[in-house]
Amino acid sequence: MLIRILLSTIILLTPALSFAATSSNGVDVNMFILGCNDNAICEPLSGEDVNSCPLDCTVITPPPPPPSNFSGPAAPYSGGGYFSPATYTSFEITPGDNYAVFTWTTDNNTINTFSWGETPDYEFGSMSEVTYHKNHSVKIQGLKPGVDYYYKITTQDASGATLVKDGTYRLPVSEDHTPPSNPSAFYAQQRQQDVLLTWKNPKELDFKNVLIVRSPYGYPQSGLEGKIVYEGKGNYVLDSDTQIDATYYYTIFAYDEVSNRSSGAIARIKIVAPGSPIPSNSTVPPITGEVTASSTLSLIDFDFSQRGRGISFLQDVVPVNSADAITVSLAREKVPKNVKYIVLTLKDEVPWNSYLFSDNFDKTTSETSIAALERVGVVAFELNIAYQGSDSVTKIEGYFKTTSLQPQLGEKRVSFWENFLKLTHIYRGILLIVLLIIIIIILGIIRHKKDKRAML
Repeated sequence: MLIRILLSTIILLTPALSFAATSSNGVDVNMFILGCNDNAICEPLSGEDVNSCPLDCTVITPPPPPPSNFSGPAAPYSGGGYFSPATYTSFEITPGDNYAVFTWTTDNNTINTFSWGETPDYEFGSMSEVTYHKNHSVKIQGLKPGVDYYYKITTQDASGATLVKDGTYRLPVSEDHTPPSNPSAFYAQQRQQDVLLTWKNPKELDFKNVLIVRSPYGYPQSGLEGKIVYEGKGNYVLDSDTQIDATYYYTIFAYDEVSNRSSGAIARIKIVAPGSPIPSNSTVPPITGEVTASSTLSLIDFDFSQRGRGISFLQDVVPVNSADAITVSLAREKVPKNVKYIVLTLKDEVPWNSYLFSDNFDKTTSETSIAALERVGVVAFELNIAYQGSDSVTKIEGYFKTTSLQPQLGEKRVSFWENFLKLTHIYRGILLIVLLIIIIIILGIIRHKKDKRAML
């Protein structure tokens, strides 16, 4: 008896719990557990009532008959009496970047199943709540703007009566289809048995976050092609879920505020046993194989642009402004049908920086965008093309010739004073001393001329 009293006291003091479940098809469902423990004791302080916990709160005494003015279909429940069928009292869909949140309420406590898909067959699956309540919400991830999605909500009350609400929803299409430039300086380094990933975020004002995806089979070309290692605005992460002798392929994507995604920067690493020499991947091409010459593609087939303006170039030297991001694209009709990857690699810094190509919004080109080079000189690059079911790799080489660090025409130019304030205290001091010496020399020359005229 004492044990039963203690258990009842613990149960009464236990608050209602809330859990979130995520399915593999991208549906997040909030499931509210109201503390029903099926112990044959009705415990209102734990959120139990006849609707949320009918096994514990079954009505024993016969209830009165339904009122004479009751016009709806009376539905008996297991404890006797009558239960008014549930109705929806509110329903709302809130769009996000690439998701939508469905929220609705019912006038009685109900349990709900949400189904969805791109067809009326709801092929993406279903998710169900686990207990009865009045407030319900579902978050669907991975929606594509402009695509119609079918949804169906099946609502059931404690009597077993069901109610269905279905329809279609389309995520609004944004007018902005330009993704941010790819993160730069993306490197993978072994630390003991872990992998330290570092990178620099793009500088676009609408940059939102990065997403890093890992695969043991090849470079992920979307967020669905591997394990998500990191998502956020940081510039490093430690991947600890690794195994000795395994090779991992990483892709980092950048997203903007309306979920435009960059094509991806890539890195790979093979994990060696602690204490073993760590091989250097600093100057290894991101894709390897038998290098072959392409009979159909050359550098002239690729287009280069900055700020939406095409760049004219001669042979293999592409002049660029080092203050702007660079977009490199290949018309879709020129992309080989059996292509696996197209990768651009910058070779002027160690380790090399490599970037995947992917289709643009209109699927008219396959392209990549790299951050502003921010240095003056010649930057060697190469384009590597890998093919499905083949070990051959096509390599095309070229050079970026950076001509200026000044902004393009129409941009605000930085004043001398702004540049001066960016200098360190030492350089400011040196500059001021030089200016003072120049002023003294000029004043000396002027005074000498005056003295000479006075002597005459």
